[in-house]
Amino acid sequence: MIDEKELYRNLNEGILTERRGAFERNLEKNLPLIARFGGLAPVVPEFSGKIALVIGAGPSLERHYDVLRRYQHRREFAYVAADMALRPLLLRGIRPAYVVSCETSPVDFFGGMDTSGLRLLAFSCMSHVNLRRWRGQVSFYNWMMRRPEYDPLWERAGKDLGFVATGGLVTTQAVSFALGCPIGGLVMAGND
Repeated sequence: MIDEKELYRNLNEGILTERRGAFERNLEKNLPLIARFGGLAPVVPEFSGKIALVIGAGPSLERHYDVLRRYQHRREFAYVAADMALRPLLLRGIRPAYVVSCETSPVDFFGGMDTSGLRLLAFSCMSHVNLRRWRGQVSFYNWMMRRPEYDPLWERAGKDLGFVATGGLVTTQAVSFALGCPIGGLVMAGND
């Protein structure tokens, strides 16, 4: 008989161990950029009283393009896009002010895109490949995950960057970030 709890515990620990190695490698490459750009503190006040509109890359995003394009310049909104949503948004003339990425694998999300004038909210241990291609401002954060194997990473990155709760998805992190700001409301699009 297979002990499911033991099986899942072993799988989870294996994934954590493997990811920690990637986190360490990425963080080491990201440290100069972290020193240059810093953390979330300057960004949080920019959301004061605004409606944070978190934009995911789900299939329902397609039916929201017209509305997103129409309201993107209204001062009461702060558009926060998931990294995978950025390309389709830009192709349709929608430029979110903020993009969130926590991708730790070397997958090129931003190559060939004009990211100048946009701010990336970047996980401190995200893939350096994506950071190298980003042309706008960057604000780094750590995950709000306290474990002995991760605490040294946050110490190295700098606890002053700020922490964002995570459920493992970039849209979850975007929502967590927004809820940590003094927003006036939260709206989501393409989060399916």
